[in-house]
Amino acid sequence: MISTKRFIFSRGNCRILLALLAGGVFIGGGIAAAVADSLDGWGLRDAFEDKGRMRRIVAPIPLYVIENPHAGLLGAAASLQSLASAPS
Repeated sequence: MISTKRFIFSRGNCRILLALLAGGVFIGGGIAAAVADSLDGWGLRDAFEDKGRMRRIVAPIPLYVIENPHAGLLGAAASLQSLASAPS
């Protein structure tokens, strides 16, 4: 299994600005939902905040685990509905 700290570091550097704009970091997928209860014990929050000078920016960003197995389909359906109802 890859190191949680290494995973969060590599993903976190690219996602800080997007997280600020989106209201948080949303972790999805089957593995994330399956291990959601263990993420705190693995130091997920500490690894996410371990950004040196960026810590004060990253610390208030909330982390969420998406546990709905159909989240991707729901998002696609909402997008399709939005496109279908848009004026042409």
